[in-house]
Amino acid sequence: MSDFKEAEIKDALVLDKDNNLMKTSFLITAKADNKVNTMTAAWFSIGNIWSMPVFIIMVKKSRYTHLFLEKSKTFSISFLDDLNSIKLGYLGTVSGRDEDKISRADLHLSFINDTPFIEESKQVIICTKLYENDCNTDRILSDSIIKKYYSGANQGNYHTLYIGRIDKVLNRN
Repeated sequence: MSDFKEAEIKDALVLDKDNNLMKTSFLITAKADNKVNTMTAAWFSIGNIWSMPVFIIMVKKSRYTHLFLEKSKTFSISFLDDLNSIKLGYLGTVSGRDEDKISRADLHLSFINDTPFIEESKQVIICTKLYENDCNTDRILSDSIIKKYYSGANQGNYHTLYIGRIDKVLNRN
């Protein structure tokens, strides 16, 4: 953790060189029952809800990390640098049910107030859950979204939406 410097919450915006919000993959990490799991994700939103800075994620119920998020009050978001794209791919395709994929990816855990994060990150966002809700096709108003993400093999495999209050932002020195 010594390689990190706490930043202001406004610095949680992940911007490219032209100051546009990056379309990038990241890791969602949570702890439950003295175990930690992480997964690669790409869908997120950053904003202000209930007069608080928030990070919003969606995780399918079939993902092992979903179990950790359901039991935990906090989670972390870890952005790795571009050199770790192979590790992000691996962490997004292999389940933590089957192996210790964090170790296998040659990554390491650190903790802030019992919230785990990936030590090799270039930026970490620590969040406390404020809200969670299961998505379902009764509430999705776009047929194209239902067809693309929730039909066929994915029918019934809905996302849970999590809104996390941004508590800390850490940038690598």
